[in-house]
Amino acid sequence: MPEEVLKEAPGMDKDKWLEEIDKWQEEKDLELLDRYYTSHGFESYMGIVQQAITTRGRRKVDAKFELNKDKAGEFRFKLVAVNGEIISVSEGYTTRESALKGIESVKRNAYMAVIEDKTV
Repeated sequence: MPEEVLKEAPGMDKDKWLEEIDKWQEEKDLELLDRYYTSHGFESYMGIVQQAITTRGRRKVDAKFELNKDKAGEFRFKLVAVNGEIISVSEGYTTRESALKGIESVKRNAYMAVIEDKTV
């Protein structure tokens, strides 16, 4: 990285950067840093941070899955944010095991999903 980019870059303690990230309360902070680094041609900051946090097992819980049975007797899961808001609801599954596999699929694949905006 060129010296002038580093001099102007937002920074944090090199030995405590994961702890500093945990202190940030708003996603816009990471988005700001991400835009700064990618605008200078460097790898996505949020991608690097997310990968490191996940690898080290220090990821804060941002949501939970709730598994329920609906009136028709099918198993469904909801992804619920820490504030209690429902983020998404699954299709109906005939068995508990298949619903749990659906949860694992979301956990494994959603972080890499792209947004396909069909409203424009």
